[in-house]
Amino acid sequence: MLEASPILTRAINLRRKDASQYLNDVWGLRRAPSTLAVIACRRSDGPKMVYHGRTCLYPIAALDAYAREILSSPVRSTSERKEGLEASRKAKAAVESVQPRVAAAV
Repeated sequence: MLEASPILTRAINLRRKDASQYLNDVWGLRRAPSTLAVIACRRSDGPKMVYHGRTCLYPIAALDAYAREILSSPVRSTSERKEGLEASRKAKAAVESVQPRVAAAV
């Protein structure tokens, strides 16, 4: 019986420059390393990352999940895309209306 390669079964983490190249090569998403750095420091909608000391590393699974989040599903026409965007906006609004609101301290 064949065993899985240890390289394929372990998580692979990429440095920011390599993560940028991976997103471009695999998903066609152009994100400069500096853009990934800004997203990591100032926003919360970027790919998940781990740290080794001060070095930021991006797991390939997190990069794949990030790409899937920002790409639309396949469509045949622009009107089909518009319908999908409207449906996702409605779903997001429904989720936000259900979430409890935190009252501001007065």
